Amino acid sequence: MPEASCYRGQLAVYAHGYQNPQEPVGIPEDQVTLPDGTSLPGLINQLGFGFVMSSYSKTGLAVKEGIADTADAVQVFKTQIGNPTRVYVVGVSEGGLITAKSVEGNPALYNGGVAACGPVGDFPFQIN
Repeated sequence: MPEASCYRGQLAVYAHGYQNPQEPVGIPEDQVTLPDGTSLPGLINQLGFGFVMSSYSKTGLAVKEGIADTADAVQVFKTQIGNPTRVYVVGVSEGGLITAKSVEGNPALYNGGVAACGPVGDFPFQIN
C-alpha cells in the first residue's frame, strides 16, 4: 500500500506470467522486479495505487486458475483494506491472457485492464 496521504483509492492487480511447471507454487519475484532492481509493487505504490497479486494455485499453464486466483486476491484486498473505487488488472504473457479473459468475464469486478504480450486470439498459433 502507498502512504495513506498518497492513496488514490484505486487498486492495480498484477496477473503474472507463465511459471515452469516444475517450480513450486509461489509468487514469481523475478516477474515483479525490473532489470534495474526497481520493485513493480513499489513503483505502483509510488503512483498512489494499492497493489495486489497472487501466485496461482498451480504452475505451468494455469489460465483458469490464474483468473480465479487473481479475482480472489481482489476479494482479500477488499476484506483487509476496503473497497477500492476502481480496480485495474495488468498482466504480461500468460498474465496478459488472464487479464483479457478477466476483464471480459468479470466486468463487475474490473474497471479496466492492460494485457501485454498475451496469447490472445489464436492461442495455438501464437504459442507455436
